[in-house]
Amino acid sequence: MGAAAVSRVVLSRPAGVRPPADGPLWAWVLPVLIRVLTCAAAGVVIAVWARVSGADRTRDWLLLWDARWYAQIAESGYPAGILIAPNGDLLVGTEFAFFPLFPALASALAWLTGTPATWACLLLALAASLLLGPASYAVARAEGAGRPAALLAVGLLGALPMSVIHVAGYAESLFTLLGLLALRAAQRRRWAAVAVLWVVENGEAPRPGPAALRWGEPPGGLRTRRGAWRAWPGTPPE
Repeated sequence: MGAAAVSRVVLSRPAGVRPPADGPLWAWVLPVLIRVLTCAAAGVVIAVWARVSGADRTRDWLLLWDARWYAQIAESGYPAGILIAPNGDLLVGTEFAFFPLFPALASALAWLTGTPATWACLLLALAASLLLGPASYAVARAEGAGRPAALLAVGLLGALPMSVIHVAGYAESLFTLLGLLALRAAQRRRWAAVAVLWVVENGEAPRPGPAALRWGEPPGGLRTRRGAWRAWPGTPPE
């Protein structure tokens, strides 16, 4: 069996078959609660890390490296150009390495709430991190997982090493959320939504093509509205 056939078996769902609808408790409350617990655990890891490293405050670790650049862009925008020293060092223009979606949203949040840009970046990252719970739960349920298994998927997402970054002022939680929303749209075969989310996602990090589109349909072709399989032109027979 070829790779396309395997993908077709794993990813395709018979037409008209949908998982039973879940109430707010299962679809929202419990996934968010699990994310709160996993984010708290990640915060403890950061606090211990900050203490061992000798940092004055845990907040300093939550707003390190990329988070400071995002906050600077959210507060002051991008520079007018770049400046390179004779030895090749970049003196002005490092901000252009960071895409505008996350700092733009953080800037809007700072303006609405009156908080500093650094805190706005942190609050935005935490909000996106909490929403990862319902999003990952919905994706798991749409793939046929039962309620306990879908909640386990939410917990496993928080067990990944990168979950530590999800509670810092980084854009990773927002990027992961957009990716999950695109996957959910692909599961529902809402291709226009997939395309829109891909465009939005490229404002946070560059992506060569809609990953959810490649995930939601096997690489050898696409499925028509009636569920019949149609191969891409030039696709060799399996």
